[in-house]
Amino acid sequence: MSKMDQASKEAWQWVESTEAGAITIDHIQTSYRLKVATCKPGKCKKNCKINPRCLVGLGEKVWLEDLKVTEEEQEDPCDIVRKEGNFVGLTNLGATCYINSLLQLWFHNPIFRKAIYSWVPFFDPSEKENKTLDLLGMGGFIPNSPVGKLQLLFAQMQFSKRSCVNPTSLITSLGIDTTTQQDAQEFSKLFLNLLEDKLSLQTDTTVSTMVYDQFRGEYEYVTRCSKCQKESSSPSAFYELDLSLGSKSDVTLDECLAEFLHEEKLEGTDQYFCENCSSKQNATRSIRLRHLPAMLNIQLLRFVFDRKTGLKKKVSSMVHFPFVVEMSNYVKTQGVEPSSLTYDLSAVLIHRGPSAYSGHYIAHIKDPVTGTWYKFNDEVVQKIEGTNFKLGIEEDLEDSKKGRAGAKVTKGSHGSSNAYMLVYSRRDAAKPESVPACSTTPSLSDPCSVLPPWVQTTIFNENENFEAWTRDTVSRKDESLKKSREKHSKMRRLYGSLPCNSLDQGEFIPTQWLSSWLGNDEKLRPIDNSILLCEHGKLNPEKFREYKLVSSSAADELYAEYSGGRRLNINDLCWDCVTTKCITSQLRSQLDNESKLIANLLKSKIDPNQPAFWIGKESLRSWKKMVLERMVNSERESMKVKNGVDSATNQIEEATISDLPITSKHKMERKRSNGQYNGSRSIVSERFDRQPDRSEWQVEFEKTLEWENRPSSASSVGEIGFNEDLLCPHDKLTADEGPRRLIHSAVWEILHRHFPEAIEFSSSEPPCEKCIRMAEQEGQTKESNRLLAMEQKSLLQDLFRSKNRPDPFAVQNGEIYVIAKEVIDKWRSFVRDSSRKEPVTCMSNAQLLCHHGGLLHRPSPDLESESMFVYLWPCEWEALSRFAKVDRVILLRRVVPEGTETGFSLNTEPAVCESCLEKRLEEERRSQLVYSRAAIYVRQVDKIGALTDNLTDAPSASTFSSSVAEDPDFQMGSETKRPRLDSTAQALAVSCPVPALSPATVGQQQQARRSSRQRRGRGEKEITVSSDQTLLDLKRDIMKKFQVAPFDQHLTCEGRDLNDNQATLASLRIFPGTVIILQADEPSEDPSLMEDYARTAIPEEGFKGTELLRS
Repeated sequence: MSKMDQASKEAWQWVESTEAGAITIDHIQTSYRLKVATCKPGKCKKNCKINPRCLVGLGEKVWLEDLKVTEEEQEDPCDIVRKEGNFVGLTNLGATCYINSLLQLWFHNPIFRKAIYSWVPFFDPSEKENKTLDLLGMGGFIPNSPVGKLQLLFAQMQFSKRSCVNPTSLITSLGIDTTTQQDAQEFSKLFLNLLEDKLSLQTDTTVSTMVYDQFRGEYEYVTRCSKCQKESSSPSAFYELDLSLGSKSDVTLDECLAEFLHEEKLEGTDQYFCENCSSKQNATRSIRLRHLPAMLNIQLLRFVFDRKTGLKKKVSSMVHFPFVVEMSNYVKTQGVEPSSLTYDLSAVLIHRGPSAYSGHYIAHIKDPVTGTWYKFNDEVVQKIEGTNFKLGIEEDLEDSKKGRAGAKVTKGSHGSSNAYMLVYSRRDAAKPESVPACSTTPSLSDPCSVLPPWVQTTIFNENENFEAWTRDTVSRKDESLKKSREKHSKMRRLYGSLPCNSLDQGEFIPTQWLSSWLGNDEKLRPIDNSILLCEHGKLNPEKFREYKLVSSSAADELYAEYSGGRRLNINDLCWDCVTTKCITSQLRSQLDNESKLIANLLKSKIDPNQPAFWIGKESLRSWKKMVLERMVNSERESMKVKNGVDSATNQIEEATISDLPITSKHKMERKRSNGQYNGSRSIVSERFDRQPDRSEWQVEFEKTLEWENRPSSASSVGEIGFNEDLLCPHDKLTADEGPRRLIHSAVWEILHRHFPEAIEFSSSEPPCEKCIRMAEQEGQTKESNRLLAMEQKSLLQDLFRSKNRPDPFAVQNGEIYVIAKEVIDKWRSFVRDSSRKEPVTCMSNAQLLCHHGGLLHRPSPDLESESMFVYLWPCEWEALSRFAKVDRVILLRRVVPEGTETGFSLNTEPAVCESCLEKRLEEERRSQLVYSRAAIYVRQVDKIGALTDNLTDAPSASTFSSSVAEDPDFQMGSETKRPRLDSTAQALAVSCPVPALSPATVGQQQQARRSSRQRRGRGEKEITVSSDQTLLDLKRDIMKKFQVAPFDQHLTCEGRDLNDNQATLASLRIFPGTVIILQADEPSEDPSLMEDYARTAIPEEGFKGTELLRS
């Protein structure tokens, strides 16, 4: 027994030995469990719901402990004060980490930053129509140009008081979607190109040529004839060196550079036409570096096209790169000292994640002033201690998850499988500023830190506002902490005063409200005690789990602060509820004893010579429940009288009920006397007499149906009265012995004491004569239907078993009748089960006809006809016509034209309506093109021509309609497929003359049945598709099945080439079950084709529509 049941038993244990009139206040308090001792603190692990005095585990723990000063919600990094000497982070606006990493890279280039600070808006065309340009000297200028936005952003990154700044203004001016991650390498190229165009209009040459001087290098494509050794070159500029990683899992930067500059031999079909030799000759082609920029950007091509999947993928090869690289070894035509081509590593940009379409970008950048390395991860900036920061181990997350150790790197170098961009700075380049870029105070002596006046004013105002906001925030936090301490002390004191020592000084409050109060619920409502009240308006004793007893002093404080009502104390204990519970429990005990006695009496055999009575089985099952419900209803009525409720309404309701036909009230008032009801006529018979236009049989039958469909649950028995469930629709003993049972007179005496108004039927009472007559008539009808079904089955045995069916295309058949298959299906159901199914009295062919009266279906030997028609022999038609009426006769006649012996035509009466037939077929085809998760089949062949030859050898549509003797689907032993007849071919098959068939062929044709099961031929594979799926999606599914790349697939369907990758399968008229032919083209080695497909496989907008691509 559970604790809850045990507590309930203890609360009401006194009921067994106490009469209702002897109840005392002690009994009342015991029922409310107020005699249970108060739980001591620390004794209960959780709140005792069965003890109204237990106040433990309601949420008081947080108030009894010391106040914990916790941080509020996670602060925005932009709201944190920047520490002196720290660099500033950049807010990630959703998917802008790739922009943030590059902005940090360019900011830490002193020459780059100085040029941006020196930008003058008067020379920028974007600012010509800027209305705030006149406020430039007063600090009210708001730039329109992306360069002006970048100028302000760089100033914020260097001098802002915040630890993080927001780049929204710059990114918005570029028109970039912040929710889509783009290619970082592409953004770098486009943004530098934009800057070069914008800055080229400045008058200061250090500004206008900054991008050129810092990032532009030159190389040339050199082709040398192997015969005459003459070279031809084509110079080209670059801002980044794009190095391929190859197929190795571990490469060095030197190997990548060597691969970039290696000589390619032009031989055979690739020979070079030498103008000096005036003929094609073997030659070599290579790239030769001519000039390197001050900042050498090396792009590692980690994102490449995967031929197997048709998508881009990330190459995770480990790349080793040194701290210092000597580029003089790679520059062949450079007229400078080798020492001037020494480059130091200044930045490493990282792409985290295994996918080429997602991931996270971070930057590792060396401070050019202090030489210290920092990691810039959007808003978070971390200083990297030491010189060897183990870049490969730190950032290769996938390897660390798999437990693989970091790659071994040699001294003086780094290694990473995620680095995608390396930045090297030339040692002879301009020396950086002497003041670090992390200083928050502008130094006017340092030319790199001199800001335009409008920028200085903006930065000064932003810092002033931020400092004021910070001071206000600290003040509000202190005030909030003070209030928290005061509330903590108050809640601890008030909780300590909750326990009640005396019942006379206690009140009841809902447990849920106390839990919400101690749980510091912000939406705490006033105290609502209405949920604790019984129907008498007092405290409900059954809800002792939902309230707690607290002291009156604590209740006074709670009501004063939170309001509410009504207040409940010891005087609100409900004597009526406890008394009712006592009476009910005692009655239940009495009923249990009587139930056991009745159960024993029912087991004994009934003596035919002793009196016995009929009782409804439902009444016998639920008599205890009905007794208890009657007592509860009686108690409620007495409460209404006690509370002064006007009983006039009840009297009106009772009078109304007494006037209603066939109700419990009417039946209970009519006692049996000598086997007859009081009164000469029943209300039911009166109702029959008032409807002379309807036969007695119709009324009786409808009444019986209504009675048989009534609910049979115990609840319905309680509604209609005890023992009324054995009444028939005529208010007499039902003739059906199923719902009634014969019991001893002793059992009836016990039940009659509880239900004195119950209807009494002795064992000698005859059943209802009307019901007996109806049962006999129903039996006669069933017997008549059975004989009819047997007769129809014997006459139409072949039709019933679907054997020896006529074929309108056979030679010996002249006239054949047609009936709708739906009608025959109903007839077969009746013949199989005549006791439950009604006989078919009307056979309708209307569904086979259009509104013009013509046929909507053309008879043919295919599945459609078999699913709509049933062909009948003339003798079968004559037999069916005797049993049922036919609305429209459909007849097929085989006509042999005069002068011919080898052909015939098939005429229909009525004729086929061509327009309606075509409309129906078109609607069906259209509906078939809307599907989901349907199966189609793909078959791979070596040559399309070979397959076409095989299909050409197949029989024609017209010949097939009359001479096919094989299954038209794919044969398991053959690779050919017979074409299925379409609607056009079917039309030709019926209207065109066909050669006569031999008897042997006719027999074969009658045995050949088209299979409704989809067969899959050898070499075919099933693919699940939807009609709204594109051809490109289908090609990807085919690639998974056949391992053929989409751009190598040549697909045909019914002789049509499928080429439009963006077209849906519905628009290509690919139906469920369609067989598509696949021919795999020879793999192409042209890399441009791969790149083109990569763009179409997953359409990417890139930077289309942004300022980066506007000239």
